[in-house]
Amino acid sequence: MESGTISDAQITASSRMNNNSTPRQARLNFIEQGIRQGGWSSLKNDRNQWLQVDLGSHTTVTGVATQGRNSTKWRQWIAAFTLQFSFDGVIFQSYKEPGKMSAKVKRL
Repeated sequence: MESGTISDAQITASSRMNNNSTPRQARLNFIEQGIRQGGWSSLKNDRNQWLQVDLGSHTTVTGVATQGRNSTKWRQWIAAFTLQFSFDGVIFQSYKEPGKMSAKVKRL
């Protein structure tokens, strides 16, 4: 995502705080510029918020990186996340470690 190979239209989210914290700003190392916030911020602070990246085809993902909001004024970041995937964009499954029955939760 950082390189821009994934288009802005491929990145969606459950919500956004305002027009200056859109899903496209979830890219790694997105820099705060003027009123544009240095990251995506959801409207609500709850477990129902999500960020979705449509990779366009079946793709092996070998890593996920997160960072806090790149800002001199605001300190925001996620505390935990689960990774889900879908083959049709409708039905999602949580990633599970091999041999495990429950979803992998990454706490930061």
